[in-house]
Amino acid sequence: MNASIRAKRKMAIYLTIFILVCLFSLVAGRLAPHDAEFVDLMAAKKAPGGEYPLGTDWMGRCIWSRILAGASSSIFASLVIVVLSMLIGCTLGVVSGFAGGRVDEVIMRIVDIFLAFPGIVLSIAVAGMLGPGIKNGVLALAATSWTQYARLIRSYVLSIRQENYVKAARLNGQSGLSILVKHVFPNAIRPVIVTGTLHLSGAMLSISGLSFLGLSSSTAEWGSMLSEGRSLMQQYPWMVLYPALAIFLITILFNLLGDSVRDVLDPGNKKKA
Repeated sequence: MNASIRAKRKMAIYLTIFILVCLFSLVAGRLAPHDAEFVDLMAAKKAPGGEYPLGTDWMGRCIWSRILAGASSSIFASLVIVVLSMLIGCTLGVVSGFAGGRVDEVIMRIVDIFLAFPGIVLSIAVAGMLGPGIKNGVLALAATSWTQYARLIRSYVLSIRQENYVKAARLNGQSGLSILVKHVFPNAIRPVIVTGTLHLSGAMLSISGLSFLGLSSSTAEWGSMLSEGRSLMQQYPWMVLYPALAIFLITILFNLLGDSVRDVLDPGNKKKA
């Protein structure tokens, strides 16, 4: 079995696991043994075991139920961040690289302005202006993460537009839009897809970080669970351990998926690394 087949098989395995996890997260809240938001002070701070397999938090809420209930928001928030960032970045990057001239100059200066600020600091500022909430947190991170995709696809577009087959398409009378759709974009999008899958884990950590700070918390979200349990971590470590473990496992899955996609779509990048 050659390396290409092994890489494709590995990607198929991780992609299947990823899809199953996403599908499970959609119904996980319904499988929770308890109401994720039900407060029972008589059951507060119970250790894992029996009726509460992962224990309870300081308000008596079942941690296992809250992890299940928060799975969809935590996982799909990461996906939406990457997808929105790619849409914004790819649109501006393709226009910038293909149009050139003043259009390219204006868009790249906007990118430079965004890159002048640390990403997480800018995300916190945007989330603070929009207000708390998982949707606002996603918008804040997407609004500050698109620049890397814009620069990446622009560089490929600038290179591809000089290829002979693009010049031949121009000589054949094809319009600029037709050349862009048929020849430039399909060849420039592959490295962007690789980058997007590799950035899924970073998006997960970023949205969890904003939730930890209280800027994108939802009713049951893993980052906000860490924030709620941090002050009691020494006495009741399960309040932090299990949400952190959930974030860790999903992040590992995202990283494995990203590596496998890179090995298939951009194998030369692995050899350079």
